[in-house]
Amino acid sequence: MARNQDGVFEEVWSLFDRVTAVLHRCDPELEREASLYSEALTPLNDLSDVRAVRLSTSRMRIPLALWILLDTGAIITVGSMYLFAVSSFEVHALMTGALAGAVSHVLYVIRDLDDAFAGDWQVPREPFERVRAHMERAAAQRGT
Repeated sequence: MARNQDGVFEEVWSLFDRVTAVLHRCDPELEREASLYSEALTPLNDLSDVRAVRLSTSRMRIPLALWILLDTGAIITVGSMYLFAVSSFEVHALMTGALAGAVSHVLYVIRDLDDAFAGDWQVPREPFERVRAHMERAAAQRGT
């Protein structure tokens, strides 16, 4: 997801569609089979919903207008420190530097968290890689 590879997304959706097609080909005849079939469809539907939400949210970004507002607000806030009447230049510089550092840190965190699958703070890849390895092992076992 950090690389935004559409080919991988399509490949996984194709696999998911094949699993769904196999499940939908089942035609339960007994009430017990219908109950099991229903129980099998529920997690598949949940998986589909969660995957769709994850994919759509992974591509969402903060709009440019909001970035302009954030950056302009930061500049105005730090610049307004000039208006404070502090007798000591060192204290005034320290206050301005501390505010500038705090504001820049907040902006850095917002920029980093804007892409949940890349950057310093990101959604961990290990769970996705474990599922992928499991799917590859299952496909290899079916192929042999």
